[in-house]
Amino acid sequence: MASSYEILGDRASIPCDVGSAHGVALLTTSAGLDFEYSPFRHPSLLDKEVRIKVTHSGCCQTDTFMMKNGWGATNYPFVGGHETFGIVTHIGEKVTDFQIGDRVGHGWFRNYCTNCSICRAGNTQLCDTAEISIVNHFGGWATSYQSNQQGFYKLPDSMPGSAAPIMCAGATVYSPFKRDLVSGMKVGVVGIGGLGHLALMFAKNMGCEVTAISTSPSKEPEAREFGADHFLNSRDPEAIKRNERTLDYIIDTAIAPTLDTQLRLLKPRGIVTVVGLPEGGQNPTLNAFSIVTKDLTVKGSAAGSRSEIESMLEFCGLHSIYPKSEIYQFGNARAAIDSLGASIPRAPRYRAVLETASYFDIFTPSN
Repeated sequence: MASSYEILGDRASIPCDVGSAHGVALLTTSAGLDFEYSPFRHPSLLDKEVRIKVTHSGCCQTDTFMMKNGWGATNYPFVGGHETFGIVTHIGEKVTDFQIGDRVGHGWFRNYCTNCSICRAGNTQLCDTAEISIVNHFGGWATSYQSNQQGFYKLPDSMPGSAAPIMCAGATVYSPFKRDLVSGMKVGVVGIGGLGHLALMFAKNMGCEVTAISTSPSKEPEAREFGADHFLNSRDPEAIKRNERTLDYIIDTAIAPTLDTQLRLLKPRGIVTVVGLPEGGQNPTLNAFSIVTKDLTVKGSAAGSRSEIESMLEFCGLHSIYPKSEIYQFGNARAAIDSLGASIPRAPRYRAVLETASYFDIFTPSN
């Protein structure tokens, strides 16, 4: 629980001398986007837990929603960061999957039970006891991170630190594709941002004919670079009309007020999978008439199971699929977090990632 972390000071100065701290975290103490660099100690390392020296951690809108308590699930003090890469520094006595020095990643889920019927069926992300890595736990916006070994994954040697968002953004779109897509399907990707640009790459490399769907025509050149065969401006009513009933499958990564356009684009018995989460309970509307008369399926997908994430990491290594990321040094985290709420061109075009390397020049963690 967040309350079991020990905060050792109000602010870690730069350079910092924080004595017995395990790390320095971006600590938020009340609803809003303010934070402080705070030295802290983890709870005692349990038998099956792993502690890492964080090298990179993705910055996601979900983290800022949580900072603001946008979903009513935040307990303070809060540390964001659920797309984390690092090097194993400590392991519990019963850890079997990792060794000190391993390069690993951690994503959205941790602490599933492994014993229930859901876990045994391979759907670990749906386990009743699964925990979210930034709810009641400090996340990866820190120089050190600790979790049960279940939440960690060994990384391909070729995967760069800038690819940290693959642990959630990548898993969120890869997992439903792994379950649903068949080579040759006509697939639409709504929203060409942090999740959508990865979805284009995954779908194309799975052998699908891919349509990028966006309200921003300026994104067409890059969308085609990522793998789109076609580009559809969703604000062009004539273009929508011409493309009605042409797609087998749509993944919606945007936070739109309605799914009506997506339903129009689907063939009979098509599927739309929703992976974007609105802030403050603003749920999209659905046209029940279209769903019934075309025999459509509307569903969601939550991050991914352990086996799906392992498959994704292998797939990314095989096809050199990495998110397009903008790197910010950990000491400049203010700029990274501010960029998430900025408008283009100031916002990161696709993903922002914190890098800690230079921070370790001025901070040495305690054991």
